Amino acid sequence: MRIPVVARITTASAARYPTSDGAPMAETQVHVDLIASLLPLLRHFFRRRKKTYVAGNIFLYWEEGHPRKRRAPDIMVVKGVDAARKRLHFKTWEEKAVPAFILEVTSKKTVSEDLGAKKEVYRSLGVGEYFLFDPLGETLPRPLMGFRLKAGEYEALVADPKGEIVSAELGIRFVSSGSELQLVSQRNGKTLLPPTEVYEELDRANKKLDDYARKIEVLEAELRKKQT
Repeated sequence: MRIPVVARITTASAARYPTSDGAPMAETQVHVDLIASLLPLLRHFFRRRKKTYVAGNIFLYWEEGHPRKRRAPDIMVVKGVDAARKRLHFKTWEEKAVPAFILEVTSKKTVSEDLGAKKEVYRSLGVGEYFLFDPLGETLPRPLMGFRLKAGEYEALVADPKGEIVSAELGIRFVSSGSELQLVSQRNGKTLLPPTEVYEELDRANKKLDDYARKIEVLEAELRKKQT
């Protein structure tokens, strides 16, 4: 059977630039849950910016023709590209953009690469900010670390006394809280809520509306009695 041209191109592209290497998303459930909670937080935060793309655990390719030149950041934010487009991977030469921000949730297995090879790759690509978070507090000198690119080199960001670090690229303050990482908007000082807390707040708001509706019904009933 003759294979359509489009199908042949798609298959060849997938074979040349894989979408997976079979490795797990993260080392422990703590790491997986953290990454899974941060992605919707950042996507919601940037929901009105049509040219700010947020992704996690997809391959970042940076050299055409060399599929081994790749990393899979836990979280990356790219400015100047279509946020709505669904991607199997991210090729810098096609997108004509590199991440402005990358976060790695580090572990015993990844810390050497996170502070070594990955950091060097991200620096050479021109990634504006590189953050690392150790949710188990067992690998990094401090649970939360950040680096900002200046004159082609990464400079360590100094955390405040509470261990908080501000991302100038995102306009977000990162707050280390045990195994959790809280995100606070620099614009309004509000903490970005994970989906579960958003739903809980919505339930509370709906309950208040129901209470108000019942009170209005009672008042309307009393008013009708007075009128008759």
